Amino acid sequence: RMAIDYGLFERYIGFFDGFDPLIADPGAEVDLLAPGGRFDLIKEYIAFLRERFQAVVTSVHHPGITMPLLEANDIPCDGYITPVNKPGVFMLPTPEAARVAIKASSRPVIAIKPMAGGRLCNQEAFDHVFGEMGVASCMFGMGTLDEVKETVTNAKRALGCA
Repeated sequence: RMAIDYGLFERYIGFFDGFDPLIADPGAEVDLLAPGGRFDLIKEYIAFLRERFQAVVTSVHHPGITMPLLEANDIPCDGYITPVNKPGVFMLPTPEAARVAIKASSRPVIAIKPMAGGRLCNQEAFDHVFGEMGVASCMFGMGTLDEVKETVTNAKRALGCA
């Protein structure tokens, strides 16, 4: 009996009126709906977003569970945003299950948490994310201008651009 209130949702995304956002992310709801078998709601939700945005990617916080379910049920998203890092921090339910799902994905993967919350140096993090895992893109956080310079330099080096 679960349903999405699209009227309310339309009001919330009205915040972006006048902008030209490229990507929509349905968010963590997909991690809750997929294990419950509610692929009908996920497809409906993504269709709603696709009418309003150029691309729809979905955050996946349990890639070892959710990504195989989305792949098996041919959910029409354009990619996944998920934690990817060498120590397996936030890669659920286990780092190995997450790695298998990420590598098996038929869609691009955008890595988050590549430095595992500061547990890795930048070069090691990017070598793993881009080299060993082969993700399409990566998002990372920085707090100072020096961190920005160091992180971008190491990312470019890992990509062979430096």
